[in-house]
Amino acid sequence: MTSPQHRLSTVGHLRTAVLAALLFTAPLFGTTSAAQATAPHATATVAVAQWSGWAEVPGGGATPDSPAAVSYNGAQNVFVRGTDNAIYRNVLSGGAWSGWAQVPGNGATPSAPAAVVQGGALNLFVRGTDNAIYRNVLSAGAWSGWAQVPGNGATPSAPAGVVFGGALHLFVRGTDNAIYRNVLSGGAWSGWAQVPGNGATPSGLGVDTFTGTLQLFARGTDNRIYRNVLVP
Repeated sequence: MTSPQHRLSTVGHLRTAVLAALLFTAPLFGTTSAAQATAPHATATVAVAQWSGWAEVPGGGATPDSPAAVSYNGAQNVFVRGTDNAIYRNVLSGGAWSGWAQVPGNGATPSAPAAVVQGGALNLFVRGTDNAIYRNVLSAGAWSGWAQVPGNGATPSAPAGVVFGGALHLFVRGTDNAIYRNVLSGGAWSGWAQVPGNGATPSGLGVDTFTGTLQLFARGTDNRIYRNVLVP
């Protein structure tokens, strides 16, 4: 006759053997096989954009306002208001800068300039010292000279412009803080008209085109940022 202790020991060994068999013959839910664990995984290489870091634009220029930049005839054109309120340009072409030179016409501005390329011509806009809006056009290597944009508009801030639908759209903050637009199309200006929506701003405007629409941005009188979209 076997003792109770021997029977308990035998049962314990049987339980251990059964448990071991279950563990090694029936993988638990969610486990992976050794083949799966060691299978190679495809990796994708993603290019990471890198900034160059800040470096001064050659020429020793200085400005109390925002610069304006535009690509024209394969060169990068940068415009600034000088510390003397004259308007200057520096051109990056073939890897070298031209240096700062005053834009012909003896213009002066108390605000930042705006530059827009349309129809093979570079259009430079400024607020004059009399708050009128002026344009100087570079075409075929020569400047037209400063002339007031038709419509007798006035602004206490910098103008903003963009080409949309084949026409040049120029925007300004009016002296009443309302937002106005003047459109150059087919060689003629539309005249100044308030942008629909009764917006008001204490600053200059931002404008761009995106997915076939014109996007106009303004700082509101409550300092929030607002958008008005022109859909053709």
